[in-house]
Amino acid sequence: MENKEIKNKIIRAEFFLKKFEDKVNKAKGVPFILRYEEKEALNRVKELKLEYPNSKEVESLFQRTKKCILASKGEGKKIPQEELAYKDSEKMIVEVLGNIANEEWNKLATEFKDDNKYLSSVFPVPDVWNSSLKKIKGKKVVLTNFEYPKRQFPTVSGDYLATGSISEGFYFTRLSTKSWIKAYNALKRFKNLVCSDISGFWSVIGRIETLEMHIPEAGESPTAPPATGWVLDVEVIFIKDKVLAFAGNKDETNGYFAGEARLEELKSNSYTITELPPKSSPVQVIKIFARAIKEKNYDLFLDCLHESWKDTPKALARTKYFWENNQERYKNMYVYVEPIEEEVKITTIQGEAFQEDAEDFFLTDEEKNSIMEFSEPLIERAVVPCRRYKENGRQLNINPVILRREEKQEWRVYGNWPL
Repeated sequence: MENKEIKNKIIRAEFFLKKFEDKVNKAKGVPFILRYEEKEALNRVKELKLEYPNSKEVESLFQRTKKCILASKGEGKKIPQEELAYKDSEKMIVEVLGNIANEEWNKLATEFKDDNKYLSSVFPVPDVWNSSLKKIKGKKVVLTNFEYPKRQFPTVSGDYLATGSISEGFYFTRLSTKSWIKAYNALKRFKNLVCSDISGFWSVIGRIETLEMHIPEAGESPTAPPATGWVLDVEVIFIKDKVLAFAGNKDETNGYFAGEARLEELKSNSYTITELPPKSSPVQVIKIFARAIKEKNYDLFLDCLHESWKDTPKALARTKYFWENNQERYKNMYVYVEPIEEEVKITTIQGEAFQEDAEDFFLTDEEKNSIMEFSEPLIERAVVPCRRYKENGRQLNINPVILRREEKQEWRVYGNWPL
């Protein structure tokens, strides 16, 4: 009777334990939270262990449960040092460009007290009712508490950003002018090619253009009262120790940031790989693709992508969006991507591919040529599962990246990225 009771308890415990083991196998090293079935397995095996400490069957269940608990916490990995080198390289480049930015800003600051060019007092703002627009228009203003995009708000004529308060008065920066767009695009280039972290206090230099009334608050139902303020056309954006972006001259199509001319020289020394070797395997392409993103090597990044990501302006715009997205991921989520080579699956999705160890054995060259004469172009797809790791070695989820190649040419990343 007692043996039958133990057996029934073991059967019920093992039922839940197998559910636990199945979840571990599906997780593939990714940590997960224990739910009802896993907790039920723990409680039942614990009860058996306490009641029958000398049973070999119970001991086996106990060891299996322990293994599952450890697996549920996720697999760790010591991140190779070469996979973290990009962080040191980025710091070095930011330091060089940051010093150049600070020096250039200090040169500009020598003019801030020139009353003919700059407003002598920024806050409180010049009284909008008692000041002459004719005298103020064209003068420059230096704002050291520019909160972008936090204080951005929409209007019928475009987006603006408010600086100031009801008590001190407002400056409204128009975010649709050529000067702002050129300076901000230069700042975005710095973000995408040098350092994705552009947080901190922004300082800007803007030129007073006119006087307008707005409700300086975003949202469908703003509660702030209307306010009149001086409208600025921003020409310079500065983030201390990082970057100084300029709109440049009116006849120039692009802005620039201080030290941009030296950027390629600085970055070329930090690249660990500069080109994609011919006939690279799907796993090699993924590894180089990930390295290109981390090291902000945009040209190599593009080379790893399938042509469908580059063949139209719309496709390129989407690619740039995902490039920026991946930069944020390497900054905030993970530092290392590891393809699982033994789980790569390659399939033919169009055309004919003859396998040496299968169909090819039975067919003559003439028969194969006859088939190929009426075949569609060969397209193959590779699915490469990739583990992603945080800097402390903790594994995140597994992402299956899709690659494609046509007519046995080169493998290129086709879908299911960012990494």
